[in-house]
This record gives sequence, structure tokens and C-alpha cells, in this order.
Amino acid sequence: STIEDPTGFVLYVNAVPLGLPDAVDLVDVLAREGKELAEAKDADSFFLLNSFERRDIMASQAGTIAESLEGKHVYAIGNSTDLKNLVDALRPLARMVVQGTF
Repeated sequence: STIEDPTGFVLYVNAVPLGLPDAVDLVDVLAREGKELAEAKDADSFFLLNSFERRDIMASQAGTIAESLEGKHVYAIGNSTDLKNLVDALRPLARMVVQGTF
């Protein structure tokens, strides 16, 4: 499997894939999925839900989210709890994980 292989997705944690203009910011994925999940829960905002419920919902949706990321390079920069929870849920589903350090 190479970085150009379109199967699965590549997850960059605390790293940004350079030279890939179509890379997906996981914060955008969190916002989109959070909005949809809030609507499903009849809540005004995803962030008004209990933090443990948010974590569990994202974990339960990880497979569906991973499918939507097929063939993409996805990066996560930040230390919010919700972003970390989404990264943790997606990490085992990624084809490759690139871990940066600060």
C-alpha cells in the first residue's frame, strides 16, 4: 500500500499533508457530523449534548464517517476533546496514520 493508493483514508494527527490541496480538515468533518447528529437528537447544537454522549455518538458513527473519507487525506490539528474523540474513533479505521508532534 502506498500513499497514492486510493483505498481507505490517511489520517494525519498533529500534522498537515503538504502539497495536497484536497486534504480534509477533521474539524470540518466534526462540524458537519455534529450538526447532523444534533438534528437527529433534536438538539440546538451538538455541543449542548452531554460530552460522554457526544463521544459515544461519534464512536458509533465512525464506520460511516470513515466511508465518507474513502481515498482522502484527513488531518487533525488541535486539542479539543471532541476532536480527540473523533481521531480516536477513526484511528483504527485509517489505512495509515501519520503522527506529528509539537
